[in-house]
Amino acid sequence: ELRLLQTKAPLVIRDGRLQWSGLRSIFYDGRSEADISITSEGHWSLSFNADNVNLQNLTADAGATDSVGGVLNVQAHFFGEGLDEETVSGQVGFAVTNTRFYGLQISDALSSIAKYQPVKADAKAFTDVEKLNGVATVREGLVNLSPLSVRLAGSRLEGNAALDVSTASLKGSLDGAVRGLKTKLYLSGPWYQPMIAVNDEEIKSANQIEAPAPKPEPPKEPTRWEKLKNFFSNYF
Repeated sequence: ELRLLQTKAPLVIRDGRLQWSGLRSIFYDGRSEADISITSEGHWSLSFNADNVNLQNLTADAGATDSVGGVLNVQAHFFGEGLDEETVSGQVGFAVTNTRFYGLQISDALSSIAKYQPVKADAKAFTDVEKLNGVATVREGLVNLSPLSVRLAGSRLEGNAALDVSTASLKGSLDGAVRGLKTKLYLSGPWYQPMIAVNDEEIKSANQIEAPAPKPEPPKEPTRWEKLKNFFSNYF
């Protein structure tokens, strides 16, 4: 359930077309504007843009259980015939600042990998995201996010993802270099609380990280019998 407040716009019906233009409202603390057109044959189109949307409140209403935070700017255009999702097409351009990915803290994870230590998944761990932006293309019930760009830990990663509308879940990947290491992040989880993960072995291979040489074993303490033999061999 998403909320629009203080909605205002003139409604015009002319020549078999319903036109709702300049539909202004407050959308999660941000300002939004939309244009809606519907023909007598059931064809419709929707243009929508919103600035400075409070992503924390929006994702909480969508179902997020942890704090995501961030500010969202979005521009979208959809068109279709009737209400069947298979007939809906369109694109959404979006940019988010100061949000989070859950699943791991990327700097800690890469530090462990560099030391040849395992990375432990933790649903409560998170990585701060400086900026996330991309384009979502909707066609025949499928949503593809490409290009998709993320800036985190002072580094930029790029990739793509797919959104399953029926489950609201993401699946994709991002590639780049973080903390000097070639890195692939795997995206999953709901769009309103995305998760990231890494493949330890994949990153080790990409960066030629080898296991440290085993520490030499300390010299064994001689047994009593060996000590006795050494004593006699030294003095007799």
